[in-house]
Amino acid sequence: MAISIASFLCMSYAGPTAFAIVGSLNKVPLTILGFMLFDVPVDWKGAISISFSMVAGFLYSKAKLDETLKKWKKMYIIYTKIN
Repeated sequence: MAISIASFLCMSYAGPTAFAIVGSLNKVPLTILGFMLFDVPVDWKGAISISFSMVAGFLYSKAKLDETLKKWKKMYIIYTKIN
């Protein structure tokens, strides 16, 4: 319940796109911290899988950011044409 309330408050201040970007990028430090805390040996398959997941998270964040910037640019163009 508390996580839902915190998520709602964070989204109301930062916006849904920023919230999605933070949500996808927080996996990087959590992955590294998990390996350090639990002393898990990393083989080449695990390293490739983690790298792939992190790249996918970055690409998702970039896509969401580009989508938002495109919307803002359209809104700015429409606003400047009206005024």
